[in-house]
Amino acid sequence: MNKLILLGLLVGFAACGDDVKKRSNVVSPNNQTTTNNASSNNVATNNVSTNNVSTNNATNNVSTNNTTNNVSTNNVSTNNSTNNSTNNATTNPTNNATNNATNNPLPCGPDASFFGPITSATTTPYAVDANLSAVLAAVPMGPDDVNTLENEGVFYPILPMQINRAIVTATGFQSTRSFWVQDKNTAIEVFLSTDLLSAVLPGQIISFTALELTNYEGHPEITAIGEVVVHSSNNPVPYRQANSRELSMNDYGYVVKLGGELLPNPVLCGGNKTCYELEHEGYVSTLRSASTFLTPGDCVTYVGPVRSFPGPRGTTGATTPQLDTLNFDWLKERF
Repeated sequence: MNKLILLGLLVGFAACGDDVKKRSNVVSPNNQTTTNNASSNNVATNNVSTNNVSTNNATNNVSTNNTTNNVSTNNVSTNNSTNNSTNNATTNPTNNATNNATNNPLPCGPDASFFGPITSATTTPYAVDANLSAVLAAVPMGPDDVNTLENEGVFYPILPMQINRAIVTATGFQSTRSFWVQDKNTAIEVFLSTDLLSAVLPGQIISFTALELTNYEGHPEITAIGEVVVHSSNNPVPYRQANSRELSMNDYGYVVKLGGELLPNPVLCGGNKTCYELEHEGYVSTLRSASTFLTPGDCVTYVGPVRSFPGPRGTTGATTPQLDTLNFDWLKERF
């Protein structure tokens, strides 16, 4: 996702905002009822015929009206049969469905089938050492002055560092520039200033050379790379079930899955983003998003990398993990 983000309302909201600086000045050195059941027709008014008391007694004693009307077609319940069938077939299922939905609502938890852009997922950790620990260690700590508008990402041109068979776990809004890779030891974001020849996809196993690193407001990033070699695709993407526990900084960069209800009183937290408290099985995590469709009370599922504010390589303030929808496809809202 493009990180051209202006400084938002930081005073009072800084506890859950990040990347509030503009990145426009970043130039990579590497150029990168019916009522008829009781029917009035059941009592026939013609049952007592005025013809029974008649000067024509012999003729009218056996009244066709008596014979006909004593057995009312309405008395043999056409209405009963019809209405019972109608009520049972139509009214009852409707009421049952309504009562079930009202009295037994679906629990607000993670959608079991939702994984966003990930086509295949696994809770088994990735077992390959791709050299990402060495890359991460090469990004030094750096300050983050939240009182300035300028980009404070600091570039570190380095000797080429080879990354061998890392797995792509997530992609940003621009999958030709922004993605996350992981190995058995760590996970790190790749954010490039120029497009790759083709987009990378979650589940690909790739190799590349890291040519430049950046500390962007405390967030370690690989910001220039050599040619990407795709070894295989559609591999299961490792993720962490985090619904019944608290997020920690050990989750930073790793894909997690959790879901729950957005609590009241969200706050602005940098640029055009809003921070919500997301309750999941008694735990509360911060969800940061620029979406205008979210509202307190919504039931959402998030599958994506864990971020933080400030970044873990920053030197200003305590670092707190949070979820950030840098890609809207990481979040599903149950309407």
